[in-house]
Amino acid sequence: MGDYIYETANDLTFQSGSVEVAHQRNAIDVNRLTGISSDGTRYANSLEEYRYLYSVYRSDPRIQAVHAKFPMIAIWDDHEFTDDAWMDHETYSDENQRQHARRRAANQAWFEYMPVSMQDVSFESDHLPHDNNIRIYREFAFGQVMQLIMTDERLYRADHTVPEKKGTAAMIEYFDRIVRELCDIQHPNGLYQFIHKARVLGIMSLEGVFNSVINHGKIPHIGTIDGVDLTVVKPILVQILNILFDREFTLEQTITVIDIFKLFALLDGQLLMSEIKSTTGMTGLGARYAALKEVLLACEKMRVESSTAMLGITQTQWWKSSMTAAQQRGAVWKIWGNEVSLLNMHVKVNRLRNQGLQLPESLNLLSNVLIGLISAFKYLMTNDSIRQQLNFPQDYLSDGSSSTASGQELIAFADCWDGYPEARQDLLEYIQQNNIQNVVAITGDLHTFFAGSVHDPETGQAVMLDFAGAGMSSHSFGGLLAGRLKPEHLSKGLFSGIAPLLFGRGQASGILYKLLSQITSRSDKQNDARDLFARLLIHFSDDIQWAEGVANGFSTVNIDIEKIQVTFHNLRVERDATGQIEDPMNIDMCNQLDYAYERRSQFTIYASGTDQDRVPDNASVWPACPQRVQQYENPAVGSQVIEQSQRVKQMHYSTSVESRLGQKMQYGVEKFVEENPSNPYAQLFLAAIKNN
Repeated sequence: MGDYIYETANDLTFQSGSVEVAHQRNAIDVNRLTGISSDGTRYANSLEEYRYLYSVYRSDPRIQAVHAKFPMIAIWDDHEFTDDAWMDHETYSDENQRQHARRRAANQAWFEYMPVSMQDVSFESDHLPHDNNIRIYREFAFGQVMQLIMTDERLYRADHTVPEKKGTAAMIEYFDRIVRELCDIQHPNGLYQFIHKARVLGIMSLEGVFNSVINHGKIPHIGTIDGVDLTVVKPILVQILNILFDREFTLEQTITVIDIFKLFALLDGQLLMSEIKSTTGMTGLGARYAALKEVLLACEKMRVESSTAMLGITQTQWWKSSMTAAQQRGAVWKIWGNEVSLLNMHVKVNRLRNQGLQLPESLNLLSNVLIGLISAFKYLMTNDSIRQQLNFPQDYLSDGSSSTASGQELIAFADCWDGYPEARQDLLEYIQQNNIQNVVAITGDLHTFFAGSVHDPETGQAVMLDFAGAGMSSHSFGGLLAGRLKPEHLSKGLFSGIAPLLFGRGQASGILYKLLSQITSRSDKQNDARDLFARLLIHFSDDIQWAEGVANGFSTVNIDIEKIQVTFHNLRVERDATGQIEDPMNIDMCNQLDYAYERRSQFTIYASGTDQDRVPDNASVWPACPQRVQQYENPAVGSQVIEQSQRVKQMHYSTSVESRLGQKMQYGVEKFVEENPSNPYAQLFLAAIKNN
């Protein structure tokens, strides 16, 4: 599904050393890459340099074994050329410079190194235009069972809907408004006025503290504030912080925590934007990531090619014709090899849960304070036009379910189909209007396992399913997020005071961590996600039903006429020195290479038109995305896989999977394990295909 290589080296936002974490034994000589971005990251800039990168990746014996044992139908994503690529444009800078020669070089190196056939991939190196010298979108027929349709979502796509400069300006203006309203004690939308008006706190002394902090921008260490005796207030705050953050706060540390508030009086949108970028390492904020929905829709209306902005005109028509032909010839399943997710991943600010928060009875007062603060935060994050549509303050108190008014919406990943909504809507409408059944996308890109139903936003109907797989070797998105929230990454700048609030005694623990789970859960959706990124995906998205963000591994898809079984194999759930599963917030992805721990989650989908007598009563029938139906965990440390008697019993496979082909594959893998006894992934893969 693409990103077979990364075009960069020494990119500190995700790479450990010169390469990503799993390829440390195959270091890249950064001096052989002549491209240099503004932050010093090196990238491939010529045919020889792209060839060099492929040769380094191919020197890994593990990927050699994969190519030796298994056929591959390959597609690319962005990093075979450049990050968040569109056509022949780079996104390292806001200018999105066109790099025609570099695009051609990347195309040729991909064609030279990837296992593709001239029968289905066309390549003519002497053609000059970037979109004429190679065509990699193609389809494959597998009898009546399925049609596999592979698309190219980079070479023909238009620029991201929100231009970088416009998105940056919109986010700065957005932050400016928030800071201005937050800090102005007289502003009707300010935090102080909200607390005073909603009366959700009911503690005049704390209102006085907010008054002084926001209005005067400082906290005196002794004396009184607006008649409030701080010698009484501070010890109370110390006790609250000790309980909430599960750590020992001294009186001086408590004063420091309170002093954080005064920083907001010094902020403006530009400074806040800069701090977020430096802390997260995120570029394209406001455009490719966290784009304001209202800005994105306004930009899309100005486009001429909105309905074909992702696939291009020719490929869009080809996709539609292929889907129709597959339906007409009787292929049951239409499997779409899809690079970037189709699922809705909008961050709907007002859906943060602040009803039903459960704290110990002794902390009922604190519960009310937190409910009020979350309400204030949601209110602050919405603009005037949205506030007029919401019922104050009732709509700011919610259980986070789908019935909650969305409020301000941010497009989390506008580089995905979320950033090209009219193009996605055009394809969804085509599927519905032509009664094309059983469409399932198998997706890459976000380094995360997640699954859900793709809904038509206009009709609310589930049109197709999307199963996104995690990365094989590069950092997981959840792991990157956890790493960015560690104290050492929050030790400087504006957010330095937040680390102790998040981590307590060096880790996310105690009541705060439990509260985070409650705030990002929904009453209408099961939420057993084990890391912060997965919880956020499930909480905010109506489409996503299951996610696991701290993950590396692979997916298997077993297909027959009646059903599909999709299995996520997570091989990177880490264990600590005692053998216990590591808290995902504590995982050091760079120093845990010797640990392997498989966590397998399986989903079963029955085709529409299936004989209902043969479908189990409790089965999820198309097109609803099933919940995770079975799961097991199989620990292994190094090459030592524990004995079968100690394993958690593996899932039972249906007899339709136990075919001659499966037996032949099992024999081949067994032989490979014998030849590579120290390879833990070989052992795990063997266990995965055996019927125990």
